[in-house]
Amino acid sequence: MVEQYFRDPHTIARLRSMSLSRGIDDLAGYLHERGYAQFSGQVYLRGAAHFGHWIDAEGITLARINEEVVARFVEEHMRQCQCPVARGLSLTHLRAAMGHLLKVLRESGHTPPPTASPQIPADVVLQEFRQHLQQVQGAKESTCSVYTRHVREFLIAKFGTGSIDFAHLTVRDVITFVEEKAAHWRPKTTNLLASSLRSFLRFVQVNGRCDGRLVSAVPATPEWKFSHLPKNVSDADLRALLASFEGRGAIGRRDLAMALCLCRIALRAGEVAELSLDDIDWRSGTVCINGKSRRANVLPLPPDVGRAIVDYIRHGRPETRSRCVFVQHRPPVGVAINANSVRNAIRSALRRAGLKVSSKGTHVLRHTAAANMVRAGATLKEVADVLRHRSIDTTAIYAKVDLPRLADVAMPWPEVRS
Repeated sequence: MVEQYFRDPHTIARLRSMSLSRGIDDLAGYLHERGYAQFSGQVYLRGAAHFGHWIDAEGITLARINEEVVARFVEEHMRQCQCPVARGLSLTHLRAAMGHLLKVLRESGHTPPPTASPQIPADVVLQEFRQHLQQVQGAKESTCSVYTRHVREFLIAKFGTGSIDFAHLTVRDVITFVEEKAAHWRPKTTNLLASSLRSFLRFVQVNGRCDGRLVSAVPATPEWKFSHLPKNVSDADLRALLASFEGRGAIGRRDLAMALCLCRIALRAGEVAELSLDDIDWRSGTVCINGKSRRANVLPLPPDVGRAIVDYIRHGRPETRSRCVFVQHRPPVGVAINANSVRNAIRSALRRAGLKVSSKGTHVLRHTAAANMVRAGATLKEVADVLRHRSIDTTAIYAKVDLPRLADVAMPWPEVRS
């Protein structure tokens, strides 16, 4: 497969003469399947060839290649390299090449899988907690990751790498940990930490391993929900944002469709990334959203959103086996995007449009969708259904966005009547 990237017979013969030749061939196929351009493929393959020359000189067999050997090559050998082969690539590219090569060697069986790092007692407890979140509470992977990260930090702070004995966990331990974090974090982040700890301590309590008082001991940071207006963009700014995707080819079509999903049907970034071709019912004009806690909701698909998705699928989406609507256009091509890709696309569009909004995240478009529904006369119940809020109290903040209508029902000050 190296012939996909090299034409010179001497170069090909040199690559074939190495003990790593099969791995380099597999790497070339791996890069080609994922859509890496000619230049990028050549850069990575030259890095792999340099590594192959080095392991031959050091007498290192394929079975001994692991992260430690790769680190020796990148961090130590490259600093004093005198090899009679072309270097020609940065350490950043070299590390990326080594990461791809190590993955390919392990998938093909040339190199043994990585040895698992030794678990500490906290890891065992966290595995049980993650399983509880997934199977009992129906939490999504992103929620599980955030919760277990916070809880791990708490357990390490109290027990270190030693055994976990919840009998020695006190109310003061819980309060002190949260207070120390709250001194440096925003209220919203601190409350997320508190939610993680409460969920974990309830799990431990149900299993009879801790006192129920620990759950109620987790402090909450005051965060007044109705003290401010939800952040959104004006109609003019929204038009400028959507216009910024024009003339950007296939990626522009994709990003426009994603932006419309955010600002028209109020999807979250993760929900846009996970949107599947199977979720859209074109005959009925609806889309099924698998949101938080694995709840499925069917929403109407607005015509402009549907047209943008169709335009992307027909004229921009690369060939791929993925059933996700939105996929990557850069290597690895055709792989489903993630929530960060959606956020980055919107942030880039805001910069291109020259918009200075109070929030650079995708949630500002979700707020914009809700605000526009309220201004159009939708009831809070209808807005809550589209936003998929469990409680209408969560949606009540949007009652404040229609300032002209609020002015109509506001009581004048007594002195104004005279």
